[in-house]
Amino acid sequence: MKPMFFTNLNYEALGPNGPFIRRASTIGELEHQDRLPALRDAAQNLGLEVIHFGVPIWQTLGLTLKEAKQDNRDWLIFRGENLPLEFANKNQDIEIGVTHR
Repeated sequence: MKPMFFTNLNYEALGPNGPFIRRASTIGELEHQDRLPALRDAAQNLGLEVIHFGVPIWQTLGLTLKEAKQDNRDWLIFRGENLPLEFANKNQDIEIGVTHR
C-alpha cells in the first residue's frame, strides 16, 4: 500500500481559554479532502470493505451494539469520523494528540 500523506494535520480546537491549534487526532479532524482517503486507508488496514463517516463501524458490519461491545476489537465502537488517525495509515509516523511542545 502506498503511504498516505495528509494535507494538513493542524486542527483548531477549543479550550477553556479559547481556540488553539493542535495536531489532528481523529479522521474527522482532518481537512475535508483528506477524510475519505483516510477512511479508505483505515478500512484496508482493518481488513474491512468500507468505513463510513458518521456511522458506527459495528453498524456497517451488521452487528448489534451488544455484539460489538462483547467483541475484542475495540475499534468497532468508533464512528468513521472518531476513528483515531493511527488506524488511517500504518505506513506513516503520525503523532497523535500533541497539544504542546
